[in-house]
Formats: sequence, C-alpha cells, structure tokens
Amino acid sequence: MNRDELFNKLLTEIDHFTWSGKPEPDWIELSDNLEGNINLSEILMEAFRKAPKNEDIKYDFERFDFKIKITGNFEVLRIDSRFPKDVIIDDCIGKDIEVSRYLTEKFVDDELVSIRVYDSEIKNIMVIGNIRRFISRGIQGCNKFEINQLNNTTILQNRYSIRGSFSQIHLLGVSSEYIVIEAEQPNDSVAKIKVKAPQISRLDITSTAECELSIYDEGKVENLNVVSHAELRSLSVSSASIKESQIRLMTDTCGPVTFDEVRSIEFFKIWCPTSIPDCNVESITLTHCSLQKNFTGKVANFDVNRNISFEHFINYGDFSFEYVNVRGRMICKNSVLGRFALFNSSIGNTMEIDGSNIEEMKFLGTQMPTNVVVYGLLPGNTAKTKQMEGYRQLKLISERNSNKEQANFYRSKELNAHLASLKLRTNLADILVLNANKISNKHGMNWLRTAFLILFAVGPILFSAFIFNVGYRFDCSPEGFINFKLIWKNYLDFLIPGYLYPSKDKFLFLKEINSGQDGTFSSLSTKSKLIVFLNDIVAMPYLIVQLITAFRKHGNK
Repeated sequence: MNRDELFNKLLTEIDHFTWSGKPEPDWIELSDNLEGNINLSEILMEAFRKAPKNEDIKYDFERFDFKIKITGNFEVLRIDSRFPKDVIIDDCIGKDIEVSRYLTEKFVDDELVSIRVYDSEIKNIMVIGNIRRFISRGIQGCNKFEINQLNNTTILQNRYSIRGSFSQIHLLGVSSEYIVIEAEQPNDSVAKIKVKAPQISRLDITSTAECELSIYDEGKVENLNVVSHAELRSLSVSSASIKESQIRLMTDTCGPVTFDEVRSIEFFKIWCPTSIPDCNVESITLTHCSLQKNFTGKVANFDVNRNISFEHFINYGDFSFEYVNVRGRMICKNSVLGRFALFNSSIGNTMEIDGSNIEEMKFLGTQMPTNVVVYGLLPGNTAKTKQMEGYRQLKLISERNSNKEQANFYRSKELNAHLASLKLRTNLADILVLNANKISNKHGMNWLRTAFLILFAVGPILFSAFIFNVGYRFDCSPEGFINFKLIWKNYLDFLIPGYLYPSKDKFLFLKEINSGQDGTFSSLSTKSKLIVFLNDIVAMPYLIVQLITAFRKHGNK
C-alpha cells in the first residue's frame, strides 16, 4: 500500500464513520504492508479534511479520538505526538518508527498520542517530545530505542512500558510517573540503557540480557529498582538524585557499580540472593556523596574482585556490609564513613586510608586490616603522617571493643609510622627514643627481643667491658678457661642493679681477678664506675621496664 492507497483507505473509513452517526470513530485497521516513508498523521489529517461532511456533526479534529491499528509491515512510519490519539502496532516488521511534531495545526497540550507496540520486529524507535503513553511487549531486534524530551516543556507522562530485545535504550529528559524496562538479549551485543536528566517517580529495570546501565546529568529518580538475570556489565549513576535504589543480582557476574555525586539518597541496597553461589562484582565506588541521618544502606552476599572505594564520601546514616568478601582492598579518601558496620565479611589485609575518619566503624565477625597504605605523590613525610593517623583510628576502634591485643598491635604500627615521619634536624630526641623503643621490644609487641638484648647483647657487652677495665684478660691456657668460668658465673649478679640486690656485694668476685681489689664499689676506677652506672641506672632498668611492658601486652591495663 503506497501513500495514495493509504489516503483512499483512510478517506473511506472516515466517510463511513461520519455518516454512521456514532459518537466516536471505530478502530481503523491497516493490515496491508505500507511502502516507503509514511507520515501517518499527515495523511490521516488530509483525509479527515477532505472527507464528505455530515451537517449533523461538528468537524473538529481535536474532538475525534482516531484510533489506528497497524498489522501490516512497513519501512518508515512517522506519527505526530498529538494526532491520532491511539496507535497500536501489532505483529509487524518495520525499519523505523518516528514520533514527533509534524503537523502545523494547534492542539491542546495535554491531548497526546498513546502508542503500543506488540510482538513486532522494529529496528529503530525514536520518540521526540512528550507523548501520553508508550507500552511495548515482545519487541525483537531493536537496535536503538530513544525517547528524547530534553528540548521540550516537561509534561509528566503517565507510563512507559518497554519490553523486548534492544541494543540501545535512551531516555533523554523523560518525565514519567512509572517506567518499566524489561530488556531481553539482543543478537550478539550488549543492551545499553542510558537515562539522561530524568524526572521519574519509579524506574523498574529487569534484564535477562547482558546490559550496561547509566543514569546521569542532573536527573531525579524517586525509586530505582534493578533486577539483573544476566551479567550487568556496568551500573553508573552520576550527578543525579536517587531517593531509593535497590539492585538485585540474580546472576554470578556484575561489572563495576559507581555512584558519583548522587544526592538525596535515603535507601541503598545491592545484594545477591543466597541461592546464587559465588556471585562476583567487579568493584563498588561511592564518590562525592553525602548521606543524611535517615539513610540506610546495605551491601550483601557477594565477592568484590577489585576494590570498594569511598572518595569525598560522608555518611551520617547507617551503612552495613554483610557476607562481602573484598579480594582487593577498601579505599577511603577524604571521607567520613560514620556508622559503618562489617558483618562476617573480609576486606583483606590492606586498607587505604587517606584523610578520612573511620573511627565509628564496627568489625563484627570480620578481621581488621593489618596494614594501612597511602598512595599518590605527597610532599615530604605526609604519606607517613596519614598512615599514622590510619593506625591511630584502628587502635581506637580496637580499644572501644576492649581488644587490648589488637590495640597494642596498631599502637606499634602507629609508632613505626610516626618514627618514619620525623625529620632528623628537628626531631632528634624523639627519633632516639622511638628507635630505642622499637629496637628493645618492637613498641611493646615482643618481649623475647628484650630478653635477648638483656641476656645475649647488652648484658654481655657491659659485663665484658667492666671486667676488662678491672684487669681481666682472657687466655687460652687451661687455667685461663677455669678463670673464665669463675668470672662469668657472676654475670647475672652483675646485671641486677645493686639497689635491687642489697643483700650481696656483687663485686666480691673481683678479688679473683685482681688481688689489689677489695671487692667494693669504692675501689673501682672511674671507667668501671661509669660502666656500673650505665648498667644499674640506665640500661637494665630501661630493658626491664620494656620487658614487663611487652610481657603484659596480653594482660589488663
């Protein structure tokens, strides 16, 4: 059926209606194939104006609710967004459907077309401007479906229902109370769904196809529900307002999930049912988001192959991770995690903390990280200072949970980072103290190191220096070995400070070395007295305190 044949067909149908006396037209069915580029609205308007007139009827094209049903195939079908009022396309094969404003006649703004497409194979569908309703079911082989309302005065549409096989779905500036998208697997491609600058009360997306979803450019969606039955290649929401979002993964694979500059979030949930084992998400990134006190968030039941990242992220609400295994690491940059709980999860041994507050985190059935790292080009010792701050916060979390051993561990890490951040020119005293603390007991973590230093390092050095200064010289003769044994049996007596061992004069053994010695402290040379002072007043008291401190790391304060 060419244009002229279509015109005559419509003219006949309208003529029949005008003389039938019916209050409104019947459905006009076009079952023959349409040839070429057909502007349905223009031809229908021309047929209406040229139809014979019935004097009993007021001929006003806005008063007549023309309804067209197309069951024949077509190449290009153009429809005005205001006329006719209803169009059904059923069981057809077509190349393009284009909906826009083609007619010059003036229409009432809220009188818009309703389009329904059922069980048809359509290559491209383009809707420019506002329409009353679009419903599709069983569309196959569609390369691109686009609704573009960016350059039009926004009119809240009632409902869009888009079901079928699509390579691309673009909703640009769409305003609607309710949009349902059910995407089936296109041939050898991934369904790409883009929603730009939307004003949508509820957006439900269910996909049995591998798909990519992005919502962006200052839009607003009150309620976002995504159910993915096949791989969700990526999910990106940026510069938009999403009040509630729920993402349910009904498959074992999902690409990166990114929320960037998302505002007004009150509820966020992404999870995989426990009935699906080994579900994997590539990464989760939340950036430039501020969550208010009424916010509730939950991430549950899957593995994260790379990282979970929080950047410029502030949480005043409640956020929880349950049964989440992070194979990469958790990254916090310039963020405040607030009330953030990890239940029976794993975030690995390394956590990146850079300019962030994590003090309110709770690790429940979850191993805390053992290392804090800071990446990036940072001036001077800034990286170590930030690393120290990360360990300090982990220490505070451990203390709040009454986990003293864990707190001691992080305190040791904190002091190591603090030592590395100091400058020799301005912090010499602190460097000496911290190095002594690190060498002696690893900042309170290793009492065996202190015991080794007392018995096999510092002690032998001081005792050897002392007996050398009082005249002892070792020789390899049999008598020399006997003297060596007699002298070193007093080694432990020498180590114990004299004020802790007042019942025995620990220098009596000197008579065996030098007959001129009377075995009293006053008879010692100045150098020998200095060695005794170093042992009794400085080295041994310090090491004994360090030994007790490290040994009591498992005890109470």
